[in-house]
Amino acid sequence: MSNERTALLNGEGETLNGHTEQLPFAHRILDVMKAEGEPSWAASFKHFLFGSWLNILLVFIPLSVCLLYALRLLQTIPEQPLTSCYLCGGR
Repeated sequence: MSNERTALLNGEGETLNGHTEQLPFAHRILDVMKAEGEPSWAASFKHFLFGSWLNILLVFIPLSVCLLYALRLLQTIPEQPLTSCYLCGGR
């Protein structure tokens, strides 16, 4: 029998009436999806990127496309300001 001075939980996730403490929904879903001994998402992603030298080189393809796009944008900027300006009175 419990009174005000006894603990409600015995420290092992089980209450005094014999019921086990339920994990949050996200933890239960992860427990179902992840098998014992399976690597984490971060470990799998790291192995996918750095598992081969070819994979490391493939990272540079999107980077080169972004750099090419940025350089083309920079080419559209004129090097010298316009010599005559309508708003400035042609100075």
